[in-house]
Amino acid sequence: MSETQAVPQTPPAVLPPLPEDAQLILEGKMRFVPDRRALEKAPALLRHAAIILAVGSLLPWLGHGGSWVSFALAKLVGGLGALCFYAAVLSRTKDPVPAGLGALSKPRWGRPYAWKPKGLAETLAHAIPTPLHVVALLLAIAAVVLPFFDGGIQASLDAGSTTASAGRAAAEVGLLLVGLLTLVHIYAYERGGDFNPLYAFMFLAPLMLGVPAILNPPTVPPVLGLVGGLVAVGAGAYAVYTIAVAMLEAKKQGDAKKAAALEARRAARKGGA
Repeated sequence: MSETQAVPQTPPAVLPPLPEDAQLILEGKMRFVPDRRALEKAPALLRHAAIILAVGSLLPWLGHGGSWVSFALAKLVGGLGALCFYAAVLSRTKDPVPAGLGALSKPRWGRPYAWKPKGLAETLAHAIPTPLHVVALLLAIAAVVLPFFDGGIQASLDAGSTTASAGRAAAEVGLLLVGLLTLVHIYAYERGGDFNPLYAFMFLAPLMLGVPAILNPPTVPPVLGLVGGLVAVGAGAYAVYTIAVAMLEAKKQGDAKKAAALEARRAARKGGA
């Protein structure tokens, strides 16, 4: 035997046990969570639509007649809620959690994130597993509710405004939240979560609100209503395109799985012949 010839290695008679997490994944009790994944076309497009909607929703374009409570405070509170949701995503990774919010993510009443929940109780605990999630949810709700306590809207109504409305102000804040929370959702998917295509359907709301604003811009002044309407329609149209792309991708994946299953059956028949 040549001195440079490699000596074949024989495998050990007894293999070492798998790490605990790997064993649980093998048994189907946990799912594998990648550290970071590359985005497919549909999530990447939806992220673009979310950025457009979030930026456009910062404008007071719906003509709600509110004061700083609606167009500044409520949106700031909504932004803080989105920041808490973002921090909650970071808390399940190795990255540092910003603004000292990591302490709120330490107490956990749900199973580890990668664990597959079973039953209603585990599913609820999986959706809102830490105090940080509770704070984020309460901030998001408070942001939408704040316009109903805006005295500026009542003052606008008393002054004869026909468009002033707390509901319009809440809708404007809600559109901002749709954009911001969609961005958080895409980031969570990038860090190992699941992609929910229903987020794209929420963008039909800005599409429906934006068209009337373009055809009949509210006096906020009108240029803001027009710009806001165009941005909302653009984001909604972008999301509709995203839905079409997601459906095409799902069809391609389904066809590929069917083809692979058919090829496996053919190979099995040949092997048994």
